[in-house]
Amino acid sequence: MLTELGGEIVSAEQVFATMSLRDALLELTDGNGIPLDGDLSTNFDELTGDDDAEARDCFPGNSTKCIGFSWWLPVDHANEIQSDSVQFDLGFYTEQCRHNDGSGMNNEEVDA
Repeated sequence: MLTELGGEIVSAEQVFATMSLRDALLELTDGNGIPLDGDLSTNFDELTGDDDAEARDCFPGNSTKCIGFSWWLPVDHANEIQSDSVQFDLGFYTEQCRHNDGSGMNNEEVDA
């Protein structure tokens, strides 16, 4: 699938999870969330891979990446949900690759 994004043609995308909204929100709020891989050609598994796995690559500093999140209702939902709502926040944590192992923030206390 080719997509035009900011004047550039994007020819590759990766879907790393297809699940219910409930399961997606559980994955996103578990531990440090979902570690993303900067290289789509590697075999890193975002849902089961370790944050500091060798197969997980950094995002190049001179590139633009897009993250999509979508959900839908089944066609046979009728009117039982017409007054329902859903609300959630998405947050992102980033750090430079140099001098970091990719395992996220160090939550240990620091001596002053």
